[in-house]
Amino acid sequence: MSAIKVGVREFRERIASFLESDTPVAVTRRGETLGVYVPTRRKHPKTADLSELKAAADRLAKRPWQMLTRSSWWPSSSSCAGAAKPTS
Repeated sequence: MSAIKVGVREFRERIASFLESDTPVAVTRRGETLGVYVPTRRKHPKTADLSELKAAADRLAKRPWQMLTRSSWWPSSSSCAGAAKPTS
């Protein structure tokens, strides 16, 4: 597998795409290679992890407003003395 050559500026601008790619990248400055980014083999997510994520997404899609209650996002009155709770 051959590396593609990019300058430092282009490497910084496109780092996200290089991280997702399987192709090595030679980083150059004024034509001289400074370093080489060599991606490692990516681990594939376990099937159990995917099924848990899908189940959580299904639960959220069925009842989005019940998942986040006022008590879960608003601090208790003892930790916020004097603060007014928003009214519905």
